[in-house]
Amino acid sequence: MRGPLPLWGRDEPMAKHLSQKRRETSYGPLALVIGTIAVALVVLLVVVLPRLDDSAPAPAPAGADTDTKEQTMASESKTDAKPASTDAYQGSSEVARLLASGEVRSIRLVGDSITAGFGTDGYEDGDLTRRGTIIYDDDGELIHYESGHAARCWANELRAYAQAHGVDRVINAGINGWFMKDLAHNSAAWLGEGADVIFVALGTNDAGYYSAAEYGEDAAVALAAAAGACKELVVVSPITDLRAEPEIVEPISDYRDVLQELCAQRGYTFVDATQAVSIDQFGDQLHPTSEGSLAIWDCIRTALDLS
Repeated sequence: MRGPLPLWGRDEPMAKHLSQKRRETSYGPLALVIGTIAVALVVLLVVVLPRLDDSAPAPAPAGADTDTKEQTMASESKTDAKPASTDAYQGSSEVARLLASGEVRSIRLVGDSITAGFGTDGYEDGDLTRRGTIIYDDDGELIHYESGHAARCWANELRAYAQAHGVDRVINAGINGWFMKDLAHNSAAWLGEGADVIFVALGTNDAGYYSAAEYGEDAAVALAAAAGACKELVVVSPITDLRAEPEIVEPISDYRDVLQELCAQRGYTFVDATQAVSIDQFGDQLHPTSEGSLAIWDCIRTALDLS
């Protein structure tokens, strides 16, 4: 018997059919892969790319890059910038800083006749005219009035300086013949409603009656009350006048030392005015002339860095 005929010996149409089937079978998976890739490309071209174009930022107009950089730099500059007063008044007194930053709207000067301006040109006693601001009110039992604003004295020079730097209200609460003891015993009547900055300049009269130690005890009470009524307290020492023992209990420098130590302990601003007035700038033993009073202002202005 003969075995099966070789492929080339079979019927030719049948051989072609079988060959075509094999080719179709081998091309099927390949066609599927190619079709899948084609669909993916269509989706990419038709759907994805247009969306990417829409979400991309529009091209910046000419010069926009420069403007953006400048704006960024300006923004960083504003963020990093400090108030002008922080640098300009670095190392200066707290009073100078407060004035420069606009934080001082009111100032009150608590003192004796030297603060009131007694003995200076243009001095007008408020208690005689009773036209000025009330500077001391003990519930109506005792009232004192502010001296005139025309006197050439250190208090009015400070007033002019402060008003030129945005301060709305400056009250000269200097009372002739008064003591640190008076402020200690009835601070509320003398301090009134308080102020942003308070100056206390007392001690000339105390030196004629009390020791420096007694004065220090009164000052501890009086200055604590003053400090509680303001943002910043400035304590000015009494000036060295023409009196000598026994007209004064101790040298003025002893009273100055007591104040200076107390201020150092409590953080009050202290101004040493003991040598501010020269001998030829007194109108009597106690009271400086206008030149002497303006010398006190120069001393205070220098000590507080008030340009």
